[in-house]
Formats: sequence, C-alpha cells, structure tokens
Amino acid sequence: MPEMSVREFKQQLKGWQPSTDELTHRMTKAEVLVGGRQLVDNDETVEAAGISPDAVVQVLFSINPVVCDSKDKSAASGCDVRDLLVVEIPDSTTEIQQYAFSSCKSLVSVTIPSSVTFIGHCAFRSCSSLTCCTIPNSVTSIGEKAFQGCCSLHSLTLPDSVTIIGQSAFRDCSSLSSLSISESLTDLEQCAFAYCASLTSLAIPNSIRNIGSCAFIGCKSLATLKIAESVGVIGGCAFKGCSSLTSVTIPESVTCVGVCAFKECNSLKSLIIPDSVSYIGNGAFEDCLCLRSVEMTKSIDYLVDCAFAGCIALESLVIPESVTDIGKSALADCHCLVNLKIPDSVTEIGDGALKGCRSLECLTIPKSVTIIRKLCFAGCSSLRSLTIPDSVKSIEESAFEGCSSLTSLSISDSVAYLGVGAFAGCGKLQLPDWCVRLQPRIREDSGFSFEESSD
Repeated sequence: MPEMSVREFKQQLKGWQPSTDELTHRMTKAEVLVGGRQLVDNDETVEAAGISPDAVVQVLFSINPVVCDSKDKSAASGCDVRDLLVVEIPDSTTEIQQYAFSSCKSLVSVTIPSSVTFIGHCAFRSCSSLTCCTIPNSVTSIGEKAFQGCCSLHSLTLPDSVTIIGQSAFRDCSSLSSLSISESLTDLEQCAFAYCASLTSLAIPNSIRNIGSCAFIGCKSLATLKIAESVGVIGGCAFKGCSSLTSVTIPESVTCVGVCAFKECNSLKSLIIPDSVSYIGNGAFEDCLCLRSVEMTKSIDYLVDCAFAGCIALESLVIPESVTDIGKSALADCHCLVNLKIPDSVTEIGDGALKGCRSLECLTIPKSVTIIRKLCFAGCSSLRSLTIPDSVKSIEESAFEGCSSLTSLSISDSVAYLGVGAFAGCGKLQLPDWCVRLQPRIREDSGFSFEESSD
C-alpha cells in the first residue's frame, strides 16, 4: 500500500475531510492507517488525530458500488495523490462505468471483484501509476480506452471470459512486458495494444479471426510473434514500427495483409507470403531495412504502391506470373536488388516503381508493356544494358534518369513520345537522332549525346 509521511499527507489534504468533500457521496469509507491502526475516519481530520508529523501514513479509499452514472464522469475521475492511492471495489459491484477512475494519476493498485462483468469506456485511462490490476474471469467486456495510458502497468492476463476488447483499450501501456490474450476473443480491435513499447513476445490465440488496424503499432520491443492459423485479416498498420521483430510466419488462413501492416519492421530478415493472401495493401512491407528475401504469394494480380519500397537489403524477389500491374514506387530504393525478372503478364509499371535500385544490373521489360512511366527506373546506376520492346509507345519524363552505367540500349522508332529528361544523366549512352525530334528541348546538362540512326 502506498506510503507518505503525515507532513506530506497533511500538505496534500490541507484540512480536507471526506465527510464534507464533494466526492463524499460517492465513497463509503476513507481511512488513514499508521502501523495498521485506523487513526482517521470519515468524522476526523488529520489535525484531530494528533499523530506525529514524521509518522508513516497509509491511505485507503473504498468506492461506492455505484461508481458513476451513464452520463457523468465519475466523481473519482481526475483524482490526485490526496484523493486515491489504492482501490478496493465492493463485491456488490457489477459494472465499472465510463471514466470511473480516469486520470487518477496516483492510483497504484486496484482490486476488481469477481462480481464485475463490464469495465467501461476510459474507466482507468491515464492512471499512470497503476502497476497491478487483476481482471477476474467474470469480466466479459472491456471498453474503449479503458486502460489507455496506464504506463506503469507491467503485466496483464485477459481471462477467457473476455469476449470484447474495445479500441485503444490498452494503448500506451508502455511498461507492459507480458500479455496473455483471452482465447474467447474473435477480434483484436483498432489500436488495442498500440505503443506497448515494452512488450517482447506475443501469441495470437486460435480464436482470433481479425487483427485490427494499428492493433500492435509501435510495439518496438516485440521480438517474437506467433499468429494463429485462425487469423484471416491482418489490418492496416497492425504491426507497423515493431522494429525488433526478426521473423514472422503469415499462416495460410490469412487472405488480407493491410496497408502498412509491417511497415518499418526494421529487424525483419525474411518473409514468406502464402498463396492464400490475395490482397496486400499499399506500403505493407515498406522500409523493412533488414529484409533480404521474400517469397511472394501467387494469388495477387497487383504489386501495390510502395509494397517493398525502402527495403534497402532486399537481394532477391520473384514477381509471380499472376501480377499484371506493378504499382508506384513498389520496389523503390531497394539498393541491394541485383536481378529482377518482370513477368510477361505485367502490362503496367507505375511511376518510380524501381527508382533508386542502384545495384540492378539486368532488366527485361516484357512485350506486354506499352508505357514506361516517369522516374520508373531513375537512379538505377548499375544498369548496363537495356532492351525496350516494340510494344512501348511512350517513355515518360526522367524514366531512366541517372542510369549512369547504361551503355547499351535497344530501342525502336515505334516510340511515339519521349518525355523530358527520359535519359538524363546517362553520360555513357548514345541515342539515335530520332529522339531529337521527339524531345526537341533537351537540357544542355542532360548528360547524353546523339548519333545518326542507321535506319
């Protein structure tokens, strides 16, 4: 139980008497204990007790079973150290309603009786000193933001009785290092455990079908993750910023990996995306700085925008034959990617799709492609030879800008449009003279020259 000297206690109390305070009608008992003996009750002040200023005092409040009504914030909400340190909720209580103890920043311990079935919205939000809270197996529902900001809470067991956890229920519990999830839950709601920065391991139970968006975003110490084979959807940003995660197995039950789901998982080294996955959201694996190899699902038709952008260690990737479109910046800044085969099924390659792939040496553009978009291969400084098929009718602005090692180019005059700077910075390359007619205003510093066409 928290302790303080009488001097400190009196300074906080300043003559306050529970029997006359505005919170009194919500409370059944208020005690000050010295050596386990009650010295002050509802009818006495500290001054009347005659205790030594240097004595050690313990403070206990018990709360009325009717914590708050459905509309008003609890009278306990916003308590400071003088008001609430330890809570024992009576056995007759069935619900802890919304805002009941919100922002009681000195609350260290709370005992929830087995009579409670519901913990309401923001009930313990921002109880920043709360270190221990046992949720009994009578509780079935935990409301939105119920424990958000309880930054001293270090462990948590959600009993199997819990079937609902609201959005952001345990968000910003930054000291939470141990978590056991109820096997009765079917959905992990949005931001349920977001920014639990001390959480090191996690096992998603077999009951879970959906992992909500941002459910574990910012859990930067999470190193071990087991996703049950019951999971069908991994929501947007679900594990974004889990920078200690070294490996993840996506089970074959998963059909959808949401936008930025694993973005900035900087320690992730390898990845297998099973064929069950038919949808991958934009930026799903963006900026996974240590990711070296990826085995792709064969069930997608679109390699989405920024899918693997910024994966600077990625060395190999096989784009499946099912893919018809490669999105904007899909593989941008994959600095270690040396070889890439774009399948004949691809008809569209988006803006900046392989921009900054500075180790890429070989590239075959399939005959199904008709347009090379702007900045598509810009900055591929190791690219030496290139064949542009007759199917290509348009090469947009800066498409191959900065391909400084490019010395061999096969291109036909079937190209009807050549954008400004399409080959800027390709200082070793000679282009046929018909390019002048397509691009009459060439910058003098563009870095490439022309030769007479032999045709």
